[in-house]
Amino acid sequence: METFTRTNSVKVAIDGDENKVIEFNPNDMLLRKRITEFMLDLQTKQKEMAEKAEELDKMNEAAEGELPSNLQAVLDYNQEVADYFIGELDDIFGKGASAKLFGERAFDPDLMAEFLTWVMGKINGVSQETIEKKLGQPLKKPRSTKKAQ
Repeated sequence: METFTRTNSVKVAIDGDENKVIEFNPNDMLLRKRITEFMLDLQTKQKEMAEKAEELDKMNEAAEGELPSNLQAVLDYNQEVADYFIGELDDIFGKGASAKLFGERAFDPDLMAEFLTWVMGKINGVSQETIEKKLGQPLKKPRSTKKAQ
């Protein structure tokens, strides 16, 4: 039996753990579409999250030494935000990707941003490499748009 191996695949072992591998193809047009759709949706979501956070801040009433009166609402909203991002990450990279990245029942927004930035770097690097191969030479840096004084 012959074997066909995908050569474009990037396998990321989270913290070097071979049991926590997230795999993707930086040439995958559908991956790019899922990431782009997430980024577009996130623009709307960020506005909604900022408004909700402001609303929750207004509801915060606590006397000295007491827990905030809106503590449960804040915790519930944090869960809602985490569930949204976990679901999106699993939609983009496949079911279970979020558990591999964050751990079971966990979410770290900074880690998600860092990971997506890293992935986009891989995608953009592959795109540039592909263009350079087709041109037969490295891409030039863009010209400065500053006017000479």
